[in-house]
Amino acid sequence: MKILASIPVFLILQGCSLFGDDEKNSVEANWVQTNGPSGGSIYSLTVSGAYIFAGTGSGVFRSGDDGNSWVKVGNGLTNTEVASLLANGGALFAGTAWDGVFRSTDNGNSWTQVNTGLTGALVQTLAVSGTALFAGTVLSGVFRSNNNGDSWAQANNGLTETDVRALAVNGAAVFAGTGGGGVFRSTDNGNSWTPSNNGLTATYVYSLAVGGNAVFAGTGNGVFRSDDNGDSWTPINNGLNGSVNSLAVSGAFLFAGTGFGVYRSSDGGNSWVLADSSLMNTDVSSLTAKGAYLFAGTDGGVSRSNDNGDSWTQTNRGLTSATVLCLAVSGSIAFAGTGNGVFSTSDSGNSWIAVNNGLSYPVINFLAVDGGVLFAGTEGGGVFRSNDNGGSWTPASNGLTDSSVYSIDTGGAYLFAGTWGGVFRSNDSGNSWTPANVGLTDARIYSLARIGTILFAGTFGGGVFRSGDEGGTWTPINNGLTNTTITFLSASGSTLFTEGLDGRVSLSSNNGDSWAQASIGPANNFVHSLAAGGTALFAGSSPEGVFRSANNGASWTPCNNGLANTDVRSLAVIGNTLFAGTRLGGVWKLPL
Repeated sequence: MKILASIPVFLILQGCSLFGDDEKNSVEANWVQTNGPSGGSIYSLTVSGAYIFAGTGSGVFRSGDDGNSWVKVGNGLTNTEVASLLANGGALFAGTAWDGVFRSTDNGNSWTQVNTGLTGALVQTLAVSGTALFAGTVLSGVFRSNNNGDSWAQANNGLTETDVRALAVNGAAVFAGTGGGGVFRSTDNGNSWTPSNNGLTATYVYSLAVGGNAVFAGTGNGVFRSDDNGDSWTPINNGLNGSVNSLAVSGAFLFAGTGFGVYRSSDGGNSWVLADSSLMNTDVSSLTAKGAYLFAGTDGGVSRSNDNGDSWTQTNRGLTSATVLCLAVSGSIAFAGTGNGVFSTSDSGNSWIAVNNGLSYPVINFLAVDGGVLFAGTEGGGVFRSNDNGGSWTPASNGLTDSSVYSIDTGGAYLFAGTWGGVFRSNDSGNSWTPANVGLTDARIYSLARIGTILFAGTFGGGVFRSGDEGGTWTPINNGLTNTTITFLSASGSTLFTEGLDGRVSLSSNNGDSWAQASIGPANNFVHSLAAGGTALFAGSSPEGVFRSANNGASWTPCNNGLANTDVRSLAVIGNTLFAGTRLGGVWKLPL
């Protein structure tokens, strides 16, 4: 039996009101979060005493054993996207997206919102200078608090760019890095600001750091250094590549986190070497040092180095903030594709293990199973294949001219891959691929689906195409579609479902000859996954969670009891458990 990640095989569920009112003899079931997969996007890191804290898209996590394990701490946080963290004495501050600043005085166990006077809700950066706290916001500039966050006042006099990305303090000077205006400096505790851009040729400043007598600015065009407290800047990019998202000073070393990994300098930035040979996810958004350890926050979680970046170990146990883009089932094992590789569970999500040996591209867009063979479609790395349930992977992309694979179909005589460069077909389990695009007027393929011998392709501008000859030729089938930018395409039995960029879901019961509206939730709800079994259909969506239909998609009802994260990107079932992969919240499960 062939199981696709986008169309998992379902049992008839015994919970969440899955039957009609006259059949409600089942027990209402609640969703619970599983123990993984581990990792996720790390926006900020800070150290406070014996603890290290990580700000993620799903709240704050704390580690008391140098990253070996993490626990979520966030009671009182009304916004879980934590863009910045700051430790100041016995207090910990969190800058969030849209809900301002929160303060904790018990090592993150509980939080109180401290926003009096703070009109800029998206706080990207925090800093402390003496008794003054500073908060840098996206549109409202800098705010200052002189009473440990109890109240704030705007401090923008002279600040002509109010998109503040970074703050740093050097002696009596406070520096603000902005998105478009370069660096500003204040020497009177934020009462006034002046541009500090002499020699700074990059206007987007994403990070600031102080080391010794020097101030460093990480920009979209590398690193700049000032040896005169901001009066002038010099580019220091010998050996450095990419935009610099984060900077950290540890001992005699300066580190730069970029989209290509971590760079290290031992001479104040005059020269750089790439220091990330074992860093699986190289998109580094935050850096911090604690004792002999250097920590890197990436799109795939936290990694730790005890040799100044020469080697890295992922330290994500307990960090349940991963974005799960796809799910698949093979026998008794469920697989989750994330931004940090593939994870598997054989105990209904109680434990997850990373299965990435040989998988050199961490962002997994799609998973599919054909017999005992597991295929992964990656972002930038093409297709990988595993014959041992993810124990090892080998590239299977020979002939693929586009390396971003968004969908895989294993249901016919061929293996198909949908890419941004068209459809490719393989008759040897991915060892070689050939284009299969005759008739496709739009080759940007976002999704593939199948009904029997008929293959369908959803494109990003040309609508839906149909092939009745295993990809030999394609014909557009858009009669009744309200939007031809297709973000989702899936099949259940003889019914085809699709969604356009406008968020409207359509269904077809005649193989795409005509389409009718089948809205799932509010108009602004986007469907990412569909699953069917018995008489029930299930749709995973964002931001409205999981929906159920008992009439083949004609009407839908929410199925979200206990589901705290309703940004659902994927669905699958194994045994008696329904899994939902979420954005920034790992996998949740519903006992059947």
